[in-house]
Amino acid sequence: MHSLKLPSTMKRRRPIPQPPSTLPTLSLVLTFPIGQIFRWKQTTPLQYTSVIGSHLISLKHLQNGDVAYLIHQSPSKENARSALLDFLNVGISLSEMWEVFKALNSRFAELTQHLGGARVLRQDPLECLFQFLCSLNNNIGRITKMVDFVLSLGNYLGSVGGFDFLQRKILEWLAYFREMDLQEVVDPLSILSGVGPKVVACIALFSLDQHHAIPVDKHVWQGFSNLIFKITFFKFSKNFKIPNLIFKMPSSKFKFPNLIFKIPFSK
Repeated sequence: MHSLKLPSTMKRRRPIPQPPSTLPTLSLVLTFPIGQIFRWKQTTPLQYTSVIGSHLISLKHLQNGDVAYLIHQSPSKENARSALLDFLNVGISLSEMWEVFKALNSRFAELTQHLGGARVLRQDPLECLFQFLCSLNNNIGRITKMVDFVLSLGNYLGSVGGFDFLQRKILEWLAYFREMDLQEVVDPLSILSGVGPKVVACIALFSLDQHHAIPVDKHVWQGFSNLIFKITFFKFSKNFKIPNLIFKMPSSKFKFPNLIFKIPFSK
């Protein structure tokens, strides 16, 4: 096992992964089994394992709170480590983000102590698309089974904790959208059958570097309203606004307005 420590540079676009720095800012429990990705398996009580590209990797919490990584199978250990750092979005400092959030709203100061280390991953765009297509009208358990079936068609890499892990064929075409603005990403993805505003926002946020796009359904809105603004759920119009948040209505055909939030961190 190698100790994994994350750097402290905060940029929206992709920096080149840097060597580890001082403190880790990663909670496996708050990052993997929460519904943003469905192929990482809990292989021991404190360990999660999956495939990143052609690399079979485990991440494990140590007793001191650090996160260690173990490369089980890879053509190149150095490439595996670089792929891992890129996947974990190490160019974004969670501590700096929380300071920004806390300055905007006092409730975030309370949430910081409970959500530290919850990290948005930089997933493979095609995998992310398939996963959220499977997510339509399904719970996490059913989504995971569907994703497991799709991934069972790949090449066997190894077994960890009773689970078999396979590598799928890598297709890069969706990664092209990472260099585009949000609306340029939303429009072509919305054309795909079965892809609505929430799925588009999930793909944009979790795999296409659109960190200012936040997928929202009624459950997210209820939680946001109750936790941050301490108000009960209510209906709102197209032009309804909350300070520091801009709502965008992608389409009027949806009974509940699935919205993309744009958070103006930078111009």
